[in-house]
Amino acid sequence: MKFNFVEKLLELTKIVESPTSYLEWAAYATIAAVLRHNVYYNFPARRTKIMPNLYVLIVGDSGSTRKSTPLKVSNFLLKQVGNTKLIEGRVSIQGVLRDLAEIKQVEKPIRRSIKYASGILYSEELAAFFVKDPSVGSILTDIYDYKEEHPIVLKTQDTVKLEKVCVNMLSATNSAFLQDMFTKTDLYGGLVGRTIFIMEDKARHKDLGLRDTGKDEDWNELISHLFYLSKLEGPIQLAEDALDFMEDWYNNTDFTLSESKTGFEPRAHTHALKLALIYAACEEGFNLSVTKAHCERAIDTVTGLRKNYHKLVISVGYSQNDTRQAMNDIAKILFLSPDGALSREEIMRRMFGRVDAESFEKAIATLSQSNLIELMGANRPQYRLSAIGRQTILGELIITGKAQ
Repeated sequence: MKFNFVEKLLELTKIVESPTSYLEWAAYATIAAVLRHNVYYNFPARRTKIMPNLYVLIVGDSGSTRKSTPLKVSNFLLKQVGNTKLIEGRVSIQGVLRDLAEIKQVEKPIRRSIKYASGILYSEELAAFFVKDPSVGSILTDIYDYKEEHPIVLKTQDTVKLEKVCVNMLSATNSAFLQDMFTKTDLYGGLVGRTIFIMEDKARHKDLGLRDTGKDEDWNELISHLFYLSKLEGPIQLAEDALDFMEDWYNNTDFTLSESKTGFEPRAHTHALKLALIYAACEEGFNLSVTKAHCERAIDTVTGLRKNYHKLVISVGYSQNDTRQAMNDIAKILFLSPDGALSREEIMRRMFGRVDAESFEKAIATLSQSNLIELMGANRPQYRLSAIGRQTILGELIITGKAQ
């Protein structure tokens, strides 16, 4: 049986409680970081290249999904190879840019100089990684795509010149932090669409790990494969049937259907190309060629991620205390109701995809306390606009939460 990097990693970590998807994507990010800018799809007519770099964010409830273990595995493997810049600890985005611009000297596993802006941003909790700075989102968006040369002016007015920009990110966060971590600019402006969100709500099994009999040398095959990948250079060749398959999928797929508006769907083909390359690189004897089977699998995987971005829109896009918009929506729904009164459940259904539960509850409470809506009935409570609420709508006034 031929060696496969991810299959071997899953075998070595079968005792680990973390969900399989967490381990798989940590492995993909590891391979992407080791390949750096050396392996790529070339687009001469567009004067650009697509690198296999990934932004991967593992999301789960605190403690219950064992988010940190897959990241620790990746960190260990990357340090064994030592061919890419590993940026970890609490940092400022300005510091990240300086690190990417500088030549880094490493002593282990072999003494070498790491040149160019190829690296991976690593943190087991993204909320604690970056020093607070409103420019973080826009800079991460900017340095995601490959650039041969990219000068950036820092806050100090110093200029750093990034060369061969190929930045990866592997991090994790508690799902509760998403609301405060991403602004609406991040959500709809490109950063979220460029980031792969892997969401799970429980561990794959329970195991204390006390019977772990693994040895350090068990990892040598994985490390050897990464060393092999680190020496590869050149453009990717897509097999002819892979080219036909990718073109047919791209030309005949309407990415606007059920679009999350995060920008993920318009970039789905780029994510699929990157992942197809990484799938190929997982295999023994990878020779810079990608097959139709790699592309088919990558498209299936990327398509399956779409639901995560719809969840993000609901949990992030409308949960940042956007109570005022929810209040307007509820008032208009009640105003347009033929019966003039609706249950809480019916109002929620009519607002599906536009509000989360927290903002809805805040909006209902504020409208009620402001005497803009009334609660009717005891057995099956319903809400309707009060006289002053109807006057507010008819007068086209903006609801502020205070009686006019």
